[in-house]
Amino acid sequence: DQKPMFRGSLETGRCVVPSTGFYEWTKDKDKVKYKFNLPGSKILYMAGLWKEFAGERRYVILTTAANTSVSDIHDRMPVVLLPDQLDAWVRDKDKVLNILTGDHPMLEKTAV
Repeated sequence: DQKPMFRGSLETGRCVVPSTGFYEWTKDKDKVKYKFNLPGSKILYMAGLWKEFAGERRYVILTTAANTSVSDIHDRMPVVLLPDQLDAWVRDKDKVLNILTGDHPMLEKTAV
């Protein structure tokens, strides 16, 4: 909410980006690839912002500091939304900052 580039979209352009997970690679010379997902789920929802640019709708996935389930691989992670947060993220601007600054779910990682 502090960056002018995102302020308007945070007000009126919130979206949910569904995925099957996200990937990160270790920083060592072996570059091991890991897939991250919610435990027991095949769908991962990420908080996004959209905006029209040059006649096209484009989106970004918001990131936050990594929690302990990701931090040994990378220092950032997507803002992961739980299923019960989806409607609030898109429709309830009063809950947006709580979602962004709250605790983020622990993820499982699988080497791929």
